[in-house]
Amino acid sequence: MTSVKQAKGWWVGVRLAAGLVIALAVAASYAGAGVIAAGAVAALLAFGSALPPGEPLSPDRRTAAVSTISQLSLAAVSATAFGAYAFPEYPRYAAAALLVVAVALATLGVRLPGSVTRAVTGVLALGGVLLLAVSFGIEPVNTTPPQGATVAGFALAVAALYPAFTTARGPRPVVRSLVTAVFGLAIIVGAVYQLGAGRLGLSLTSMKDLVTAADAARFTTALLLFVVLATVTATLDTVAELPAGRETWAWTVAAVAVVVAGGPVVTLVLATLAGLGEAVLRYRAHRG
Repeated sequence: MTSVKQAKGWWVGVRLAAGLVIALAVAASYAGAGVIAAGAVAALLAFGSALPPGEPLSPDRRTAAVSTISQLSLAAVSATAFGAYAFPEYPRYAAAALLVVAVALATLGVRLPGSVTRAVTGVLALGGVLLLAVSFGIEPVNTTPPQGATVAGFALAVAALYPAFTTARGPRPVVRSLVTAVFGLAIIVGAVYQLGAGRLGLSLTSMKDLVTAADAARFTTALLLFVVLATVTATLDTVAELPAGRETWAWTVAAVAVVVAGGPVVTLVLATLAGLGEAVLRYRAHRG
């Protein structure tokens, strides 16, 4: 079985796929026509966050705690997308259940084999290419005019999109961040072109509307399978390196509470704040 660290080199687009399927809708609802610019800013922030080295020279309890919160909140984003698409009647409870199961499996030492990570990455890459083909290859239908973005709305859109552009720590962080940024921004541009920012922000699961609007409703089932594959594997992978113990489970309970009580927007913002906080702490730790 391939170790998690070895597998990270293959794990480029899973978080992007798992996060973007809901983050884009949330961002469009707040930023309107500015959602593409918000995506560019989010990608730039994620790129900067990937630059600090992975392990600080002088780790401390605060850095470890923020790192745990960051991983759990990123996993919560993927789990939230899973609940929204797979169990629309009870999305938050389904998301909470997946998050708890993922942490339990990580505690038991269950890891995804390298062959699985490579296969999933290939499937998701193919799905992303097909989505781009649908978005740009078909004449768009009439779209809902987008509303103008306020400063606060634009900031919320950036916060919603940031988790989707983050990459797991591992080798070649610059290359992986650039690939994620280019691919992610292409999907955002394609979705806005085909559906329009206004309509894109009307529903949390607007990716379903995207394939329907593009006269590709026959791909709805494939989209659901694509989302489930991306979100489940991303959730499992993100929590794989969490330390076992009571503190991790305490933070897990807190993350579950955020998912159930706060919903997608709060979950996305928490993931962004925790991710940026972790990057700052790691940078400061390396500077001594």
